[in-house]
Parts: sequence; C-alpha cells; structure tokens
Amino acid sequence: MIHKFKAAGYNIVIDVNSGSIHVIDDLTYDMLENIEPPFDPVCPEDVLEKLQKFHKKEDIWSCYDEVVELYNARELFTTEEPPCTCCAPEEPAVRAVCLNISHDCNLRCRYCFAGNGLFGGERGLMKSETAFKAIDFLIEHSGDVNDLELYFFGGEPLMNFTVLKDTVDYAHKKEAETGKKFHFSITTNGTFLTEEMTEYINREIDSVVLSADGRKNINDKVRCRPDGSGIYDDIMPKFHRLVDGRGGKNYCIRGTFTKFNTDFSEDVFSLADEGFTSVSIEPVAPGSAEYSLAGLDIPMIFREYDHLTERMIKSEKKGKHIDFFPFSVDIRHSGCERSREKGCGCGYEYVAVTPSGDIYPCHQFISGGSFRMGNVIDGTFDTELQKKFASTGVTTISACRDCWAKFYCGGGCRASAHLLTGEIDKPHKLTCQLIKKRIECAIALITARADIDGIL
Repeated sequence: MIHKFKAAGYNIVIDVNSGSIHVIDDLTYDMLENIEPPFDPVCPEDVLEKLQKFHKKEDIWSCYDEVVELYNARELFTTEEPPCTCCAPEEPAVRAVCLNISHDCNLRCRYCFAGNGLFGGERGLMKSETAFKAIDFLIEHSGDVNDLELYFFGGEPLMNFTVLKDTVDYAHKKEAETGKKFHFSITTNGTFLTEEMTEYINREIDSVVLSADGRKNINDKVRCRPDGSGIYDDIMPKFHRLVDGRGGKNYCIRGTFTKFNTDFSEDVFSLADEGFTSVSIEPVAPGSAEYSLAGLDIPMIFREYDHLTERMIKSEKKGKHIDFFPFSVDIRHSGCERSREKGCGCGYEYVAVTPSGDIYPCHQFISGGSFRMGNVIDGTFDTELQKKFASTGVTTISACRDCWAKFYCGGGCRASAHLLTGEIDKPHKLTCQLIKKRIECAIALITARADIDGIL
C-alpha cells in the first residue's frame, strides 16, 4: 500500500508497511497514478502513451525502472508489515498512571470535556493515602518495566499541591526500595502558580503542560473564571517564569481550537511570539455546542493546517524553530511495533485513577463510568478488560486495516471513538480526516526542514 500527496511544494509518497518516505518529481508522481504490482520488465505501452503527453519517453522508461527498483528493495508497494520482535508480553504491563488528584477546578472553560473538573461526579480531592495506593498498584502491575510515569491531572491539580508533593516523596521512597524510576508530568491552567510551586515543579516534574489557547481574545473567550473574567494576563507572566526556569526540561503550551478560532495558526504564532517554542493546539471534540467543529468545517481546517505548515517553514528559514506537537510524527518508526499498532496504550499500559481510587482506561473514560476497571484501595483490577484494550489495534479495527495512516496514529483515540461512535474499535470519521491531514503536513514540514538543512 502507498499513499501519495502534495504539500508545501513537495510531492511525497509513503510506503505504508515499510515506513519508507520518498520525495518525488512530477513524473514519478504521475507514474504512480498509473502503475501497481506486479510489474512488467518494461513500462507498459498504455502507461507510456498516457505519460508521453507530458513527459519525454526516455525519462518515462528511466522513471519506471527506478520505481521497480524501489519495489524490489521493499521500499514501495510493500505488502507485508515487519513482525513485532521487540516487546509483546503475554501479560500487559502497566507503565503509566494518570493520577486525578483533583476533581475540582477554579475555571469554567466552555469546552471542558471533564465537566468543569468533576468528570460527571462530585467535587473532590485525592487523599495522600489513595495516591500512595496508586503508586503501589503501578509498581505491582509494571512487571519488568523499570521506567514508570505518573501524570498529575484534574480538574486543576495545583488545588491539591500538598498531596502532589507527598506523592512525589512516596514515589522517590519506592524508587530506592524497588530500583524502578518514576517520571512525573503535570497539566495545569497556571492560575495557582506561586514562586514556591514553580521552583518545586521545575525541580521535580519532568514534563509540564501549560493550558492556554493562544491569543488573549480567544483564550479569554473560552478559558474563563466562574464570573466570566479572562485569565490571560494572569497566567502569561507565570508561564514565562516557569518556562524560563526549566533549564531545558520538557514543557508544552497546550490549547484547543474551536469554531471560534479556525484561524488557529494565529494562536500558534501568538504563543511563539511570546517566546514559547513548544506548542500544541488541538481540535475540540465534535459535538452540538456552538463552539463545536463539524464536517462542514473540514475544508477550512485543512486550509489552515496548510497555511500553518507554510508559516512554520518560513519561520524555519529565518532560524526560528517551533515544535508544534500535532506535527510531531516518528517518520523512522523508531518506537516498538506495538506502539505503531496500538497507539497510546490506553487501558493496558496506561490507566487513570480518580480521587476515590477507581481505575479507568484513561482520564477521558471517567465521565461515562461504564469502563471502571477496579480500585487501588481494595486492590481490584479487571485484567480481562485490560487484555481487551491490549488486543485492540490497527490489525483488529476494520476501518484501519486499509488506511495509509494506521501506523502513525495506532488506530486513534479509543476514548474519542467510544464517545462519538459508541465503540472503542470504531474510529470517528471526522477525527480520522483531521489526523491524516496533520500527518501529511507533519511529513511535509520534516521534508522542508531537511531541504533547508541541505540533506534532502
């Protein structure tokens, strides 16, 4: 299977199963429109006749030979996917826990999937003892995995800062006892950040996600306090102080675009102009609200992704690099085959724990309640449901089997699929369209960077 497309002035073809990516000329692009295996020893007459309207005969013959050579080298029209030989344990190991230490929030973001931090339940903060049980659970179910991850999430996790610190201390204690290593992440709206919190986060937390939607007028329209007032002027100085003090440690400004700002490239560059070089602006989930995206918005969003790609390339040429997370794809497929096939690990490598200790496949499954997997306090865990998630991937999802993007997205978000289609193994069509467009733009951007660096 191959996929070819034009983006940012480049003709690109992807060989899906091998992962090979080729930048090609117009003749090769036209050639690939007209041929497929099995190949004749020489270019078929009907193809030659068709292409001669636009290209020289000698060039067509040469191009055909090059395509056949790539086919024989298993870099085009590859039919078999390389087998996974790296890590496919019979019993899935949990590697990461999203610790919802706060089911409460001081903001009232209009598009909040978590229902203002309540996740469809009651307001509440996690107790230290519950967090400790979650760490014990992670260690117990991690098998031979030594690098473990804890994500502090909410709601707004800084509303429970004392428990956050207690949890980190407990994890460090367990590191000494078990030989395992914990890596910490946090997502915060930034409104509670004090100098003490900032210093602590920069010392202890490996990865920080700071929530902001870009331009002040956009941010304050959808990310606001209960009284409707905006927060942009409050959080920006705090974000600057935190990022400036990280000493190169990982961070990202993460926002959401809605129907209110389908010109979201302006928000990406607004944040970049503020000095933030790691940015993510993601689409709001489809729905019926006035801010929700719909199928009719797709052409406009596609044009904006193209526009953003062009702007980022121009920025690169001026020496200004921006890491835009939705355009970050692994073109070398350097991750294990399981990651290519199954995505983020939701429900089997990664789970979420609520303030009451309940376990869910990920934080986005909490609101429904139907996917409860157990509880860290009473020690229960549904390993059969874990295996169900572990067995769901692009080889089992019917909509993915013939999709060119399957090894880049791993079948997409299981929670989004369930929310929008009612099934974890039935991807939402609109979401798939957006993902595929972003992958094309990402590969075009990587190509342009290689071109700028003179290594294309």
